[in-house]
Amino acid sequence: MSDGHSSSRESDQDQRHHNAAHERDERIRKRIGEALILTIYVVFDFRDEWPKNHVSALILGVIAVSSILLIELPWKKWAMTTAALVISAAIVWSVAPPVLPGETVNSGLLIPADDATPKTACTPNTPKNDATGAGWFFVTIAGGGVFTVTPTDRLIAISVDGRPTVVIERSEKGILLDVDMFNPDGTLAVRIEKNAWTASTAQTFKATKIDPSTLSVVGVHGEELLWVRYMNANTVKINGTFYKIGDPQPVVITDSAISLGHMQLYMAPMMTPVPFVPCFIVGTADFRDPIFTFK
Repeated sequence: MSDGHSSSRESDQDQRHHNAAHERDERIRKRIGEALILTIYVVFDFRDEWPKNHVSALILGVIAVSSILLIELPWKKWAMTTAALVISAAIVWSVAPPVLPGETVNSGLLIPADDATPKTACTPNTPKNDATGAGWFFVTIAGGGVFTVTPTDRLIAISVDGRPTVVIERSEKGILLDVDMFNPDGTLAVRIEKNAWTASTAQTFKATKIDPSTLSVVGVHGEELLWVRYMNANTVKINGTFYKIGDPQPVVITDSAISLGHMQLYMAPMMTPVPFVPCFIVGTADFRDPIFTFK
């Protein structure tokens, strides 16, 4: 009988060891699954969403963590834990809103909106990645503008009297602006470096990121100095008031007109003044000259 009981105990121990090994394998598989879920989220979702919208990125993060908890916890504990997670995230947000590294309230990429490119005689009907539309970019002022077909990711959009005034740096995620605007007396009116700005010591301007795609700069009296909208992945619209040093008459660009003051307009690659037309095409592959020049 003792041999029978001993065999039974050994069998029970073997079964328990087997069950423990099975549970361990299950836990390992779950950990691997969780790691894959987090990796997929971080690599493909959070990375793309965070520069565009911090709130939606954090919401996606809470959903990802909650989904992982659902694998581990029974319904009641999962609901309680998820609720605590949401409350904690809300408290953290209210006390210390997250800020993208290198980004402040006065900076950050402008990301493309979903506006239509203005229709002109030379507006392409093909998307950017189409074989005939690859690389084209449209800088629009006063309802018209200049198309460039160029691999260059850094373009001088506007220059005034030989000075690069509005420079656009493009990437897959958005655009950055470098801006130097002067007063007629030669003092610096506006300086923006890679979308980051600080008010001048004289407080001569105020820059505001109106929405993720639009940057507005106004003067002390509320006058519009610069307005830039990243309309879509192929199009940037620019309005503004641009002074030449020593000239009290500025160039004023609005939605539908350009007032040249005492200056003349040159559109690349023209070397002589030209009247403003709804559309101008620049097809030089290594194009790096200013798109619009006022002098």
